Amino acid sequence: MSQDPYHAVQREIQTSLQTASTLRASYLRIRSTARDESEELVWARNEVRMEDVILGLRIYPRGTSA
Repeated sequence: MSQDPYHAVQREIQTSLQTASTLRASYLRIRSTARDESEELVWARNEVRMEDVILGLRIYPRGTSA
């Protein structure tokens, strides 16, 4: 008998949203204090973009679409 994956998926989504929220808060803090195109700001921007890609892959696994 297979188990309903609802709770596992729910936990994964909550974890992903929490991670994205933390990254966004860090990015906004860095953006407010760093000069334009500083190494730290570029790094933070790339981290946020990577998380967007990872979340996109989790939401739309290979072979599926929106």
